[in-house]
Amino acid sequence: MVLVPHKPQQYSVLNSNVYAYMADFEDSLTPTWNNVLQGQVNLFDAVRRQIDFTLGAKEYKLRTDRKLPTLICLTH
Repeated sequence: MVLVPHKPQQYSVLNSNVYAYMADFEDSLTPTWNNVLQGQVNLFDAVRRQIDFTLGAKEYKLRTDRKLPTLICLTH
């Protein structure tokens, strides 16, 4: 699955039954310094399972009953 390295979208992928997650820094976001850096921080936190957060009334948590998918990072 290919997805932008953005927190809410990461949860959908990381909590699903996929074997690999391709974080697309090239085509999925405007390549501003902030977007690229925040995407890297989000991936760093995700692989360490330190990415849980709350956005409004919605709480995002990684499932603990499965391994995380293999991470592939696309940057050109």
